Amino acid sequence: MVIGDGQLYNVILTSHALVMIFFIVIPGLIGGFGNFFFPILINCIDLFLPRVNNISY
Repeated sequence: MVIGDGQLYNVILTSHALVMIFFIVIPGLIGGFGNFFFPILINCIDLFLPRVNNISY
């Protein structure tokens, strides 16, 4: 058995979940939504959908 104690397994699993949530998921959501909604908020159409804007003249 790699991990002999069930409590140690639970501690490692819980700490991994908390690290993933607070350091990966939440910053990703804030960055993703911020990147999408900030140009709409400041009403700058050049920043909104830059790839679509690049193909237009």
